[in-house]
Amino acid sequence: MALLLIFSCQKQVRAEFPLEVTVEGLDSPLYENVLARLKINIHKDSERVSLRNLHVLHNRAEQDIRSAIAPYGYYSPVIVSELKQVNGVWHANYSVSRGNPVIIRKIDIELSEDVASNAPLTKILQEQPLSQGDILQQDVYESYKKELVQTAFQEGYLEAKLSRHELRINRNEYFADIALKLDLGPRYKFGEMRSGQQIIDHDLLSRFMPFKPGDPYREAQLFEYQKNLYKAGYFQQVTVRGNINGAMAEQVPVDVEVKELDHLNKYTFGIGYATDTGGRITAIRENKDQQTLVEAFLH
Repeated sequence: MALLLIFSCQKQVRAEFPLEVTVEGLDSPLYENVLARLKINIHKDSERVSLRNLHVLHNRAEQDIRSAIAPYGYYSPVIVSELKQVNGVWHANYSVSRGNPVIIRKIDIELSEDVASNAPLTKILQEQPLSQGDILQQDVYESYKKELVQTAFQEGYLEAKLSRHELRINRNEYFADIALKLDLGPRYKFGEMRSGQQIIDHDLLSRFMPFKPGDPYREAQLFEYQKNLYKAGYFQQVTVRGNINGAMAEQVPVDVEVKELDHLNKYTFGIGYATDTGGRITAIRENKDQQTLVEAFLH
């Protein structure tokens, strides 16, 4: 807040004291992240920076650098800073030695129930990006936490949450321990399919569903259902949603919204089967000029 007040109260023309910022000792991606978060570098060309601001920003630079490299596992850098004026140009120089990285010593990831039969959850557990002996990267840790909960949600565990998420860092001995526990809660199921469309019969609309009411709720199957309806060729626009807010007794109703094709008027249908194509829906489209035979195949 104090820094912002200084900016707003003191205005000078930036050209009065040109500034160059140099950071040494770091490679990518640490180098880029330091430049992106180093306030004196961010504001070096600002006309709102006074000479007093310049010194304030320089005094904050070490904190900025520490914050920028900590997410990559380096918590004890040695920073040598210098601010000087040479021939009318100010130079802010920072030499950074990263120090020893923090290494992941132990990882404990627990789920509240066995998910061996659930491929997506099993995969995310087996292919987790955190390994013992790796340098701790906090962004990877945070992303993995979100991915765990998101995957559980997509597989129908709509009340899933991390009841334990601990990252313990020992900066003196350079190690970190990770402990996560995902409480899945009940697995929701598909409820009834609902649609107010009048283009095709409701029973026919249901035949394109890759699931049935009572099956475990999975978001991927909603996308598959939407794709099936698009491929049928009856609709200009299709939206399939699981109405999670409307779930009752752990069953999620499925809402289908469609927009009719401009040339589509009326369909009559017949159901058949062929050994080469599988299930088949035959539709006769009728308008004032002609009748057109349309066939959609159910795989």
